[in-house]
Formats: sequence, C-alpha cells, structure tokens
Amino acid sequence: MDADMARLGQVIQQRRDNELGLTQEEVREAGGPSIATLSALENGVGKPPSRATLRKLDAALQWSPGSAERVWRGGTPDALTPAVPLTELDRTHAKYRALAQAGSVSGMVVVALTRVARVSEVAGNIAQLAAKLPPSDEADALVNAISEQLLTATDELLVAAVASEKGPGILSALEQRLARTLPNEIES
Repeated sequence: MDADMARLGQVIQQRRDNELGLTQEEVREAGGPSIATLSALENGVGKPPSRATLRKLDAALQWSPGSAERVWRGGTPDALTPAVPLTELDRTHAKYRALAQAGSVSGMVVVALTRVARVSEVAGNIAQLAAKLPPSDEADALVNAISEQLLTATDELLVAAVASEKGPGILSALEQRLARTLPNEIES
C-alpha cells in the first residue's frame, strides 16, 4: 500500500465519518466521487486519484479548493467552514433522492416527501418550544391547533403528490394554503 494513498484515505475517512457524519453514499450525492472510487481511496488501494476526483472530494467534504490535492502531497486540508453534519432532514432527503434515482418514485414524490419531513421537523421544534412555556390552556390550545394544521397539510401534500404527479402546481397550491393557514393560527 502506498503511504500517500493510505494517508489520503485516512484523512478522507476521518472527515467523512467522524467530522461530517456522512456515509459514502451521502458523499457521492454531495458531488463526491463514486462509492467504488471513494471506498478504494479510503482503503488506500487502487490507482492514484485524478484531479477531477480530488476536486469532487473538496466539494463533497467541504474543503477549500486544492485541499484534497494538498493531502495527497502530504499536506493538510483546509475546511471551508467547521464541519456541518447533515441534519436528519438532509439524510431523509438523500434517501428519497436515491429512491428517485433508482426509479422507485418520481421527482415530484421526492419533493413532497422532503417537504413533509421539513414540516414534521418544524412541528417537532414547535413542540419543544411549547414545552418550555409555562403551562396554560391558551398556549396548549394554540400548539394543538398549529400541530393539527401541520399534520393536515403534510397529509394533503403527500397524498396529492403521490396520486397526481402532474407537476408542481399541486405542491404550490398546498404550500400556499399552509402559508395562509399557519399565520392565522399563530396570530389568534
């Protein structure tokens, strides 16, 4: 095993797994090299990486341009920003995109599922904030009303996307309905 290849592999795996919490598939989906190439690099085997592969690593691993090449030559990478791990929503969206790429669902359904996951995340955030408020019948009623609206909107969004798949018009209409409904609930 070439020492440069082994070192590059260790640095890539450290960044991918420990700092960013990404799977190899997620690195590929973020613009990185193929899973086979990434696996070979992380294991320190195979042919030396091309400049294109090194650029893909920079992008997917949130390194400044030229960092992967510096590592290859014995240097250290420069992170563009501190590692920003994927949120659960990012992971969910990546899974849905993989389903679409495999032909299991359409792009329309991927958009709908991701939006449903986002609305669910917002609902969870609302519930966490509400738990910090002093107990009050009025606050509880407001949180319940908002939660009910969010659940209804997510159900409608998903059903419409899966049943229709006729274009983004359905999604836009439901999003507008949700946008009109939530401010009214929050202000009341």
